[in-house]
Amino acid sequence: MKRLLIIGAGGHGKVVADTAEENGCWDDIAFLDDRFPAIQKINQRPVVGSFDACSSMLDDYSTIAMGIGENSLRVELLLRLKSLGFAVPPIIHPTAFISRHAKLGEGCVVLPKAVLNANSIVGIGGIINTGAIVEHDCVLGCGVHISPGTTLSGGVRVGDFSFLGTGTLVIPMITIGCHVISGAGTVIIRDVPDNVKIVGVPGKSI
Repeated sequence: MKRLLIIGAGGHGKVVADTAEENGCWDDIAFLDDRFPAIQKINQRPVVGSFDACSSMLDDYSTIAMGIGENSLRVELLLRLKSLGFAVPPIIHPTAFISRHAKLGEGCVVLPKAVLNANSIVGIGGIINTGAIVEHDCVLGCGVHISPGTTLSGGVRVGDFSFLGTGTLVIPMITIGCHVISGAGTVIIRDVPDNVKIVGVPGKSI
């Protein structure tokens, strides 16, 4: 029996679980969540312990997925669990398109109808959310979250731990720094430095 342990049973964790189930690679999917034992089941899937139970779960669940939305925490936990010996494969919905010339880092999640085109690279712990488009030759750092309906045109670069909000549009060859947050519907037409929040059409820092 192939088993998958998902870290975090909140909203993102539920979506990761559904994606893994649709993927068809795992027979048994369970959660770890710090609300245990108050919560013992999510959508008919068991919550088998809190995060502190990780090290004792390796024999039963050698493969994990990250169900945590917060970018830096997701990568921190991913690296810690990998060091314990867990496998952390990408989780890809069967309706997503991933070019055979694209590269996904460990622990990435690619959700329904997302597109990752030729020669694009996504670092460890990335999220390409529902209906997002990452065009050719984009490079995303670790822990980047591309929200639903967001489009990155060709050659865009996004730094570590940045979050591009729902429906963000980025024109070609733009560089976005680390720890950047864009608001929903933002249109980014200029390079963005690190640690900036940007909103509007065209996007302006706030």
